[in-house]
Amino acid sequence: MSSEGNDNKNRSLILHVGGRCSEAVDAAFSAHPDLECRHLRDVGGLASFLGDETPDVVLLEHDEGVGDLPSVVGYIQRNARTPVILMAPASSCDIMARALREGADNFLCEPLSSEKLLEAVFEALRLRVLWSEVHAIRDTKRSSFGNIIGASPAMRAMYGVIQNVSATNATVFIVGASGTGKELVARAIHDNSPRCGENFVAVNCGAIPPNLLESELFGHERGAFTGAVKRGIGKFEQADGATLFLDEICEMPIDLQVKLLRAIQERRITRVGGNAEIPVDVRILCATNKDPLEEVRKGRFREDLYYRLNVVPIRIPSLTERRRDIPLLCARFLHVFTERYGKYFYEFSPEALDRLCSHDWPGNVRELENIIERVVVLHDGAVVEEKFLPREIRSVPVKPSVASRGESMTLDAGAVKPIWRVEVEMIRQALAATSGNVVDASKLLEIGQASLYRKLRKYGIDRTDYA
Repeated sequence: MSSEGNDNKNRSLILHVGGRCSEAVDAAFSAHPDLECRHLRDVGGLASFLGDETPDVVLLEHDEGVGDLPSVVGYIQRNARTPVILMAPASSCDIMARALREGADNFLCEPLSSEKLLEAVFEALRLRVLWSEVHAIRDTKRSSFGNIIGASPAMRAMYGVIQNVSATNATVFIVGASGTGKELVARAIHDNSPRCGENFVAVNCGAIPPNLLESELFGHERGAFTGAVKRGIGKFEQADGATLFLDEICEMPIDLQVKLLRAIQERRITRVGGNAEIPVDVRILCATNKDPLEEVRKGRFREDLYYRLNVVPIRIPSLTERRRDIPLLCARFLHVFTERYGKYFYEFSPEALDRLCSHDWPGNVRELENIIERVVVLHDGAVVEEKFLPREIRSVPVKPSVASRGESMTLDAGAVKPIWRVEVEMIRQALAATSGNVVDASKLLEIGQASLYRKLRKYGIDRTDYA
């Protein structure tokens, strides 16, 4: 909503982009003081306008200056979460139909009818309210475990463990391959714990030289070693009353593991070069990309320390173990990088998604994230096409179990339905509940009327069967 002063706080801001219909738009809105309309001559001013204000509805004229219409529609919806109503002469219906398929919410043929324009605008305003509620719910769900993304059974099971352990001070041992997001899990535990208002202190035990790691963890007194010109406060003291995350714990030298075990058991530390014991209240979270029991068997990790740390184990599944989460991750990364680099991408072609879901991802989520960033940086468009993907992804044979036009991924067979079947069932239920009324059914489904009409045609559903 526009908020320029008290007089405008309850007005809806409508952005009209184009030059042909300005007079018709102003005439339609003249009798509605609750609608404030701004005009842009062309799409060139969109970025600047959306950087300053958020319109409630965008009226977009199609002409030669618009360029790739679906790309512009995607850009508007991504940057403003705003319904887009297209306006064009009847001769442009083929272009309009494509834009509707790819994200626009409604269309009006020129010359404009004031009555139809107002009807479309008020329907779009109602849609935007629903959008805001849905996005708020989605954002809350997404942030409930930090930036962890995934809806597969393995991830849902992990969420349950995180939720339960977060409320306690129990030590957690996180195991997962490189790139699976071990620190994200640790941060999620901290952020949902009673210590969330305090520091989250992270130490990568494999990135610090062994001769410096002890000082890094426990601190040192002045003169404890060459170069120690003043007292140093270690990570344990920095995390007093908070959370200490020890990443790649299996890389810690065996002699230092003894001191770590004592610090955890006694809840006291001694600085390097000092004698005083310092009490600390630290919640320990640790992680490794190795098999800790194998490290114990090989004598590289102390057995007593392992069992002291392994109070609550959490294993993060690799990306190949949760392929059904790949589309969710792709959508999230695409949104992040299109925002970052000012591009127009808003979805993947089915062929591109098939390739991405079929790749084995040895680098896990981090590798997938890097690939999506590379695609956004090197290419332009509205849809990520298969040809945009790196050769190593395109060369992977598509697995029948993940083909986007197949029945479904072969996960939880019998429990999972293809999305299109679920959509058909929901549409039929909405039509049955509203006696075939498309307006009321679209409200139940929280989608625009134009979107519902497209889906009815797509699935061959006759609304009169429910009248």
